[in-house]
Amino acid sequence: MRKVITLSCLLFMLVISVLTLKVGNASPLVVIYIDPIESTASQGASFTVNINIVGAIDLYSYELRLGWYGPALDVTGITEGDFPGGGIYETHFVSTFWNGPDPVGMNDYIYMYNSLRGVPTGVDGSGTLAQVTFLVEETGESGLQLYGVKLRNSFGFTIANYVIEDGYVNVAAPKFHVTHYGVSSIIDPTLILGETFSINISLSDVTDLYGFGFRFGYDNLLLNATNVFVTSFLAEPTVDKGIDNELGFVWVYVNSSTSQSISDEQTVADVSFQVLGVGECFLDVYNTTVDDRISRLRSPPLENNPPADDGYFSNVPVGHDITITRVTALPSIVTQGEAVSINVTVMNVGEYDETFDVTVYYDSEAIDTRTNVMLESGSKETLLFSWDTSGVAADEYRIKAEATVVEGETKTANNVRISYSLTEVQEVPAPDVLLYVGVGIAAVVIVAVLVYFLKIRKPKTV
Repeated sequence: MRKVITLSCLLFMLVISVLTLKVGNASPLVVIYIDPIESTASQGASFTVNINIVGAIDLYSYELRLGWYGPALDVTGITEGDFPGGGIYETHFVSTFWNGPDPVGMNDYIYMYNSLRGVPTGVDGSGTLAQVTFLVEETGESGLQLYGVKLRNSFGFTIANYVIEDGYVNVAAPKFHVTHYGVSSIIDPTLILGETFSINISLSDVTDLYGFGFRFGYDNLLLNATNVFVTSFLAEPTVDKGIDNELGFVWVYVNSSTSQSISDEQTVADVSFQVLGVGECFLDVYNTTVDDRISRLRSPPLENNPPADDGYFSNVPVGHDITITRVTALPSIVTQGEAVSINVTVMNVGEYDETFDVTVYYDSEAIDTRTNVMLESGSKETLLFSWDTSGVAADEYRIKAEATVVEGETKTANNVRISYSLTEVQEVPAPDVLLYVGVGIAAVVIVAVLVYFLKIRKPKTV
């Protein structure tokens, strides 16, 4: 009899211990996230993210991986954070950078492990697990994804109840821009024969710029270049510039012994024109080069030929024309119920001010509509939408933006644009079945033990 009671008590204590561990993991919820969620950097520049944790209870050790898609990033530093050691407890921190791909398809990834040493219990609270610094080699948008996460408490048991919030980086490329009073299109029927105007050529998002060069083409039957002025934002530059109206282009090449970084658009040259007739033409920047940090870091040094946002000139009335120039959606991978940020850039390239609506879709399903968008002739605007993926089936989707056709508009194909990359919606992880099984077992054992003790205490009848 005593053996039965002892066995029942041991079984009861074992189940309660397992249940306590599970319940302890279920409340409160632990959050592991990238901070900041969105990072921005220029090609050749560096940026740093923290891997943070909130709501940890008895955290003794962790291991995780951080991977990314998209632009090439070089890891230049991995530093242990202030949690769980906090400068008080001794820790064992290990990190390794791998050139991928790894088994889940990441381009590159980092593995890191950290554990307390010589202390009996784990640490409660929040803090930074690690800090990672990247050097940007290429441009584009990339997710920063945490995976392979394992948290353990001081008993060596897994802390299973946690959520992950990934981040992403938007790497801005060096780019040339053609503008006239802030817009890229010159649509002005008043610029008749003999009238003059000027064009600004600017450069953006360059780290440690030592020099640059380009050619700028135009229709020499419509326009005649009269002057090229190079701005002096670089120190003591050597400048080679000129005009060839017979072939219809100007050229500019600039070099300096010292560098300067550019984030927002920096005007590098002004070109003046005289109108020769009536018509339209593109204002084309080509044969571009920049001598910057990223080109000098490569071995052997490689020429960096950034793209350009070209301009457009017309002194012929074009009526009404709305165009969508860009659609982006981030992050590219979400779990059902998470939000996706959608940016839509729309431009009025017509002669008149317009009011219209813009709708975004995932495949053929409407997400949201922005009504009464007002744009002056030649202006553009970026609209921000948010897509709540609750109830959306797990799959890959293309995001589409469509502007309504305004009255009198005949060129309508450019009213629609589809995102270049896919957005993946993943299923929500299944609930923790083991927790509910443990609760059921514990309840059965408790009832059985109570019934047993009631029976053995029942007075015997004579």
